[in-house]
Amino acid sequence: ETLVLTYDVIANDGDTDSNTQTVTITITGTNDGPVASGSYEHQIVDGPGADTYDDITGQLRASDPDHEVDELTWTLPDGQGQYGTLTVNPDGSYTYEVDEAAVNGLTDGDNPVDSFTVVVTDPSGASDTRTINISLSGTNDTAEVSGVDEGEVIEAGGGDPGVPTTEGTLLAVDADNPDNRFQPDSGRGSNGYGNFVVDEDGNWSYTLDNDNPEVDALNEGDTLTDTFVVRTEDGTEAQVTITIRGTNDPAVIDGDDSGTVVEAGANGPGEPVAEGTLSSGDVDNPDNVFQLEMGEGDSGYGNFVVDESGNWSYTLDNDNPEVAALNDGDTLTDTFVVRTEDGTETQVTITIRGANDPAVIGGDDTGLVVEDDAENTVGGTLTASDVDNPDNLFEPASGVSNGGYGSFVVDANGNWTYTLDNNNIAVDALYEGETLVDSFVISTADGTSRVVEITILGRDEPEVLHPVHIHRHDSGGDLWVPEVEGFDTGSSRPSGSFDRSLDFVANWLRESSEHEGVVARLWAALKPRDRLVYTSDPFTFNLQAGTFLHTDPGASLVLEATLKSGAPLPGWLYFDRETGEFSGIPPEGYEGEVHIRVVAKDSDGREAQVQFTIKVVDEQEVGMLLEETPQDDTSNEQTLRGKAGFSAQVAAEAGGNDLQAGARALVASLQALEN
Repeated sequence: ETLVLTYDVIANDGDTDSNTQTVTITITGTNDGPVASGSYEHQIVDGPGADTYDDITGQLRASDPDHEVDELTWTLPDGQGQYGTLTVNPDGSYTYEVDEAAVNGLTDGDNPVDSFTVVVTDPSGASDTRTINISLSGTNDTAEVSGVDEGEVIEAGGGDPGVPTTEGTLLAVDADNPDNRFQPDSGRGSNGYGNFVVDEDGNWSYTLDNDNPEVDALNEGDTLTDTFVVRTEDGTEAQVTITIRGTNDPAVIDGDDSGTVVEAGANGPGEPVAEGTLSSGDVDNPDNVFQLEMGEGDSGYGNFVVDESGNWSYTLDNDNPEVAALNDGDTLTDTFVVRTEDGTETQVTITIRGANDPAVIGGDDTGLVVEDDAENTVGGTLTASDVDNPDNLFEPASGVSNGGYGSFVVDANGNWTYTLDNNNIAVDALYEGETLVDSFVISTADGTSRVVEITILGRDEPEVLHPVHIHRHDSGGDLWVPEVEGFDTGSSRPSGSFDRSLDFVANWLRESSEHEGVVARLWAALKPRDRLVYTSDPFTFNLQAGTFLHTDPGASLVLEATLKSGAPLPGWLYFDRETGEFSGIPPEGYEGEVHIRVVAKDSDGREAQVQFTIKVVDEQEVGMLLEETPQDDTSNEQTLRGKAGFSAQVAAEAGGNDLQAGARALVASLQALEN
């Protein structure tokens, strides 16, 4: 392309002359290339997460003196970058599409640049270039953690170990680090309730610390939470949450977990009740709180009661057949369970000690013999029913009866025989129809006793009265008689002398085979009268002096008072063995008869007995129940009966006759012969 330029050149000499010359200039054109302009710098900043990015766009600029801008063409030799792809349009517009994965893969310290050279060309083929720079700033991207991030453990309690361990595995996806890579770690949970371990593959475990006080205090239904942190290789954190479920911890029970009761038996009511108190310490419930409960022992031998404070009592059922069958030295065991508020159980053990139950004795416990009868024996059989010993088993025994009027024999089967001693002075002295009562005791194998009473019926017989033997011993001797209260006494007659008019004692002595002394005897001379006493009213009375007599005035007699059955006197009735005094206060509301037996014994084992009755009434009654014979008489006289018409009057005074101390004088028609 050319350009012709024509110029007129005028030359002038400075004066008036000039000359004009036309100059023609032809300009031949040359193509001017395009000129790219502008700066094209872009920046991408990596975020900490898995970021997404918008495309980067722009417009390239260029000029060309020879061409219009729209005649210029933009091209990109290579648009593929490391972190994205650049596309340039012919008109110079461009787009950078970010490779998000590549950008997120950048980590701290990474600052790469994606550069692209673009070319602008004019229609003549002239060109220019420009650079587009994409600058990137890397950041560590957090890993995306998934997997098992929670667990559950259960506290141990009540003998159950619970579930102390839980496990899981975490996964990690990390744009700028290897996937599933974790930092190994171990330690205690954030709340200190347990310990955790994490390996490099994301496997974790948590173990509960059952000794932790807060864990131990958990009850059924209670929960706690513990946590720990797991870190991926790039430090991305994930929290694992552990739920701790409570279990009731058993209470620790202490105190009285055993007791002893004693069966009622022959010797009393036993000890039917045992008591105690339990205490409890409980980490997850109040201390010393128990469940109210009552019922029968596990073996059914008694009943128990437990209150909420842990106090318990056990009452033996003495009517239980197995309990009743216990003997001395035997034992049974019963148990019952006591529960704390949380249900922790402890067993209370009761030892039941046996006691001998008295046998129930039946059969023949009385008999009758007749003085001087051809058959001077009587017999019978007792039976015994015993819950804790063999039935009908007795202790064999033999000996002299309690009154000394005969002898008895008992075999192991309860068969007994009583043989009357017709030579006994008291027996021999019986009149027709008169009676004596003798007794002996039979015991079962367990010691239960029964008194067998023998009634001895008197029979008249021709009386052969021998003279009273008044004699002397080798060294000489005096006449002596038993002391009887209430009469004057004097000195004895010299041995070898006798005054036929002498009043003498009514102690007629049977023939002795020897004349060197009097045969020693102990007998009951007086029957005490029955007594009437009043409820709640104190009383006192004595056995009359002379109730028991002995042929030896110096004999020492021991007195013992029991019930007629042989059982001890009731608690309100007291007997003084030294003085023979009875005293007491019948309890309020008590009425009835108390049948008393008084036994006298000498040092040689001889016995004699009397019986009488105390009647207790609630209001005063007039008169005595029975008249005592003999008894003090207002007329100063009473009658003593002897054998076959032998009788005498009791003198009010000794009448001046000299007798040894204590004699009660008799005016008698009998002849006393000197021997």
